[in-house]
Amino acid sequence: MSSSLTPRSSGVIDLVSGTGALSKRAERELATHLDVVKVATLRAAAVEQARGYVTTEAVQTVAALSALEEQLLQVAPLAEGRIKHLIDQHTLAAGVAIARFGR
Repeated sequence: MSSSLTPRSSGVIDLVSGTGALSKRAERELATHLDVVKVATLRAAAVEQARGYVTTEAVQTVAALSALEEQLLQVAPLAEGRIKHLIDQHTLAAGVAIARFGR
């Protein structure tokens, strides 16, 4: 029995039974929401871990290229501008790739 003076519950209030426990529907909805949150959290963690791996690889590659640059400049000093340009371009491209990773 409801009267015009009794407010009608809606939304979250409907999900709770008179005892204060969640209804079966509310339990399912909550479980679904928690699953969505868990998946999003796991995805974010995986992306961040992968970004760390890619960054580590890029740093190691840049270090190796810098060492190679030093050696090549001793052998071919006239190629200095081209060698530096290529290594700088690779370094910039790696930075852009890392910044865009996972977006």
